Amino acid sequence: MPRLGRIIVGGFLIEPTGGEGGGGVVVAFVTDDLADLVLIKRVGFGVAVANACVEVKMAADYITGRKGGAGAVREVVELILKAQDLWGPQLYEH
Repeated sequence: MPRLGRIIVGGFLIEPTGGEGGGGVVVAFVTDDLADLVLIKRVGFGVAVANACVEVKMAADYITGRKGGAGAVREVVELILKAQDLWGPQLYEH
């Protein structure tokens, strides 16, 4: 999985401080709505929640096991952090 520079969840943009530097930014987008079909196709990592409409699921790079509002965003964040080897005690280091 490419290193993500920005994450869009439910219309909110989450941009971590610091970063890799250089290169383009890969954006993740989490949705369930047909109105977001264009966006999910254009981002680097498009995610449909379990209860998304069929068209969104077909366009997604990943479909969550959880429904929207029932832990889907947490599932995606955990997936991304684990893929970047950032999951674990280092989350709590300041």
